[in-house]
Amino acid sequence: MENYFTYELEAITRWVKATAGLSSMLLSAAPPTVARPVILWEAPQRSRDRNISRYVFVNKVRQYGRLFAADLLKLLDYQARLQLDLEDRDGLLEVFDRTGTVIGKLKEVTVRFETSEALDVPFSVEYEATYSRNRPVDPPAASTVITNPHYNPPG
Repeated sequence: MENYFTYELEAITRWVKATAGLSSMLLSAAPPTVARPVILWEAPQRSRDRNISRYVFVNKVRQYGRLFAADLLKLLDYQARLQLDLEDRDGLLEVFDRTGTVIGKLKEVTVRFETSEALDVPFSVEYEATYSRNRPVDPPAASTVITNPHYNPPG
């Protein structure tokens, strides 16, 4: 089974790079010191939100990260670029597979920046992802129908 969660994070990092020019890496792969500006991604929070049908459901996801900026003006510029671009996209980001084919969309995407005393700002990207369970295979249609009448005499 393919791991679509990885594709979601790739879609977010691709969007961040294209919109604000920010490089990013996974927290587990980050060296102790990083060149600024950069984003370090942390573990996401996932929760089941609702069922659309018996086989389709929606997950709410909050992907955590930390933005390391060089100065306050650059930090404000990155924040504005990301938030304004999401407004232009109507909160939708495309998800691609390894071949570059669009396999889905992240909906209701929002970015929230926390307060920080330093230029290492925690933030989160929240979105909805729709997934489906495998449907059971329908039984094949009947190829032959035989009727055997039975007569029960009265009494």
